[in-house]
Amino acid sequence: MKNDLNIGWKVRNRVLLIALTALFFTSFFNGGASLVWAATDYSGGILDGMSGLRGGSGNINSGTAATDNNEETSTYFGNDANYSNHSYSFSTKTISSLRVKTNTGCSARIEFRLNGAFVGDTGYIAATGALVPVNNITANRIIVFNLNTCGSYYLQEVNIYEAPDTAPPAVPYGLNSVAGDGSVTLTWSPVGDSDLKGYYVYKDSVKLNATPITSTSYTVTGLANGVAYNFQVSSVDIKNNESALSPVKTETPVSPPPPVPSGLEVTAGDKQAYLNWTANTDDTTKYHIYKNGVYLQTVTHPNTYYTATGLTNGTTYSFSITAMDAYGKESEKSAPVMVTPVEIPPTVPSGLTVTAGDGQAALTWLANTDDTTIYHIYLNGIYLNSVSHPTTSYTVTGLTNGTTYSFSISAEDEDGSESVKSEAVTVIPTEPLTQKPTGLKAIAGDGQVTLSWTANTDKTTKYHIYKNGVYLTTVTHPTTTYTVTGLSNGMQYSFTLKAEFASGQSSEASGAVNVTPAGPAPVTGIPAGGSANFGFSAADIFTNSVEIFGFLAAFVLLGIVFNQVAPKVFDLVRNSFK
Repeated sequence: MKNDLNIGWKVRNRVLLIALTALFFTSFFNGGASLVWAATDYSGGILDGMSGLRGGSGNINSGTAATDNNEETSTYFGNDANYSNHSYSFSTKTISSLRVKTNTGCSARIEFRLNGAFVGDTGYIAATGALVPVNNITANRIIVFNLNTCGSYYLQEVNIYEAPDTAPPAVPYGLNSVAGDGSVTLTWSPVGDSDLKGYYVYKDSVKLNATPITSTSYTVTGLANGVAYNFQVSSVDIKNNESALSPVKTETPVSPPPPVPSGLEVTAGDKQAYLNWTANTDDTTKYHIYKNGVYLQTVTHPNTYYTATGLTNGTTYSFSITAMDAYGKESEKSAPVMVTPVEIPPTVPSGLTVTAGDGQAALTWLANTDDTTIYHIYLNGIYLNSVSHPTTSYTVTGLTNGTTYSFSISAEDEDGSESVKSEAVTVIPTEPLTQKPTGLKAIAGDGQVTLSWTANTDKTTKYHIYKNGVYLTTVTHPTTTYTVTGLSNGMQYSFTLKAEFASGQSSEASGAVNVTPAGPAPVTGIPAGGSANFGFSAADIFTNSVEIFGFLAAFVLLGIVFNQVAPKVFDLVRNSFK
């Protein structure tokens, strides 16, 4: 029996040894120099999934292989300057611990920097993935350095972790309560902690909301009217640290009357007053109207207006309102509003526009929609004229160009009440711009140029002529031609025109015309001792002479025939009348 036991233990030991050996070699040939029983969890840190920069210059992207919580991926860690370190930047944090892992377990050094300045390091520590405490260093960048004596190896994982937050936020203060019908509405002042998550509400020491609320108000419903309840609130941060409870606020729900109507406005009219107010949003069913503290009338909700008539102009009245619910509960009266009915003039006319013209101004305005019957027009604050409603335009003439005028209007009703004047509108009548001359033409002559143009159709009185941009002379309208003499043949000249009003206002220059005077073509001179060439030959002279003599012979023959025949014709005609 004892021998059987020994044989059994030997078998078990051999099986275990074989398994361990296989596991060792599997780990070794998969790139690990040490046996790893289970991967370390590096997640939950500041560097989760963050890309790093490698090299002495710190500007080569090393990817996320060392921050992906996976020891199977890694980034190269060499002796040369391009691979000797890896850096990671992040928002400013207070660091309490870190993990770093290399494929050989060879040491690494973590350096901490804040805004570029060195704030501490770990020295060279074993890079096995174990959690290494750090003395709450505040930084926004780390640099992981390799150990040169280790040669070339791989950075598998690195991560840093914030110091745990165990401090609770501030206790909410200023808790107030308003009793409702079976409910209580709580409000409080906000807590200013930057990591605040929200608030819990307690009724009689029992938490009412499982999830924190971010609002600073909360309505507790389902309460019994007439029963007192104790309320408190607490604050909680994003680390679920909860503050102490606020001081107790005790409130008793009641069935209240409707709220006092708000927004009452009263406008004076002619022997009347116009009331309007804001509609209640509860169970109000009607409103009571009071004049001088005495009930006057009832208006059914949701109507929010009433006109009190039969009043005396010049007498002051006080108006207030209350709200009533279906159970007959009436609110308190609203604050009284005083009003004194008066004779009300028409509405001030609006939309007055004035358009300047040549010695005149055109006025237009919007028609009143009340009992206006007449509009009065004022020039420089002085009454000018009136037009009957609904006419809404008027043209003022006889004005002086260049002078500023102010216009306003008022409205008058059938009772003779006149509104105040509208806001004044100023305008300056202006003479229209002089028309620029058109159609300018130039015909060259011998030492001269004849100009012509199209007559202006405005108030032009004269035209100014310019030669080569320099004033030359003036002609009066409607003359539209002028001959410029004393010019040099063969020289080019440029001419333009300007028109002028009697007021002296001058137009822009017309388009320029360019022209070159020229004399008649010269006769070719006869050289001394030579002959003149007149452009035709001796043959031409002979041909032309024959034609001339032929014409003369025919003319002589015609005369002879006429002398012989004419007397006989005359005798024949004379005898026919005998």
